[in-house]
Amino acid sequence: MFEILKTLTLVFSFFNSAYALNQYASITCTSSFCKTALDPCLKCYGVTQCKKCISTIEQDCFPCADEIYTSKNITIGKNQYQMCSGINDLSSKICHLYCRGYFHYTGMCNILNDIPVCHCSDITNPYPLTTMSSSLNVNIKIHNNYTISPKEEPVKIKGLPNGNLAFGNSEIFILNVLKDQIELNLSSNLYSIQAMDIEMNGNLVILSTFESLVNILNLQKTNETVENFNLTGFCLKVLENNNLAICQDSEVKIVDILDGSQKFSLIGHENTVTCVEDLEDNLIASGSRDGSIKIWNYENGNLIQDYTLSNSSVTSLRYLKNGNLVSGHSEGTIKVWTKSGDLAFVINGHSNAVSSLASLNSRYLVSGSVDRYFKIWDLDRQSEIFNHQSRPIYGVEYFGNGFLAVSSHNQIDIWEIHF
Repeated sequence: MFEILKTLTLVFSFFNSAYALNQYASITCTSSFCKTALDPCLKCYGVTQCKKCISTIEQDCFPCADEIYTSKNITIGKNQYQMCSGINDLSSKICHLYCRGYFHYTGMCNILNDIPVCHCSDITNPYPLTTMSSSLNVNIKIHNNYTISPKEEPVKIKGLPNGNLAFGNSEIFILNVLKDQIELNLSSNLYSIQAMDIEMNGNLVILSTFESLVNILNLQKTNETVENFNLTGFCLKVLENNNLAICQDSEVKIVDILDGSQKFSLIGHENTVTCVEDLEDNLIASGSRDGSIKIWNYENGNLIQDYTLSNSSVTSLRYLKNGNLVSGHSEGTIKVWTKSGDLAFVINGHSNAVSSLASLNSRYLVSGSVDRYFKIWDLDRQSEIFNHQSRPIYGVEYFGNGFLAVSSHNQIDIWEIHF
């Protein structure tokens, strides 16, 4: 009797394991023509590109492309993994394409705790399935990505007060990230959008370099232009008094947001002003290709502080809630400045220009670079805790509900970050 029960238990265990494997076996990719269609796409990058590659080579394999990126997550320890069907050639190809879809270098189906799962890996990123070390009490994973047009221009991004995201390079899209849904498509009639920011009342302010035009759009009413006026500039910032700061050659123009009239110019840089950042107490910081950062009072135009750095251009600025100011530079360094203007420390973070900075809080900082990496830094430890390589990065934006947007040419990636 005992032997019979033992045999039945082994049989049940076998069928249970077989069911677990069959449950995650591919249904739509097993045909010979779909197996063949996977091979030319093994170097694809991003879900959209990978799906398009497979379905372009073999139109009937679109269900296969869709199935590869269908979530089949399982939690092992403190990490999540995508389940696969077992150690075989097809399963490994599917895992590799799944990992490439989420911007990993390679992937394969491995056995972990007796469970077949996709293991993604990078040359420079040791974190499995884009999950940070849990000892840091922070974790990050890819949420989704969006390709907005074939136009090869950097996508500008701006988080909105309601937790949505505005992005675009000619047309403007308003994305509800929680629903993965585009709620508005705003035809702003602008081309080569250079910068975006938000007014206190929620209106979206857009600067176009091609037409030398500032457009102010009411996001509550599709395509309603509240105001537009002619202004040239490289960067834009809405100030606390609801005026605009516009970078214009080596000056910063303070402009009335109601009619575009100039109030005064902040003059002092010796080369192009590349970035501006709103601080506290009516102060603004400007960074320039001349290698300096200047702090101004935008109510009266007075120069308050002047940080003369080096021949390295200032390419980005970010103000932290603890009063520190962070600057990114053309040679890839990141510098942290105290409120008194002292240089606290320098991080040798990138191999090329730091194009954008975002603050998760006063401790964690995100940097994006044209060296194709975005990285997350623990400023308390002055150490890197996460990096990811994709394409040259032109913007990073941390916004509502714990999401991080990373923008490049005609695409944005949305990441989930949890503390």
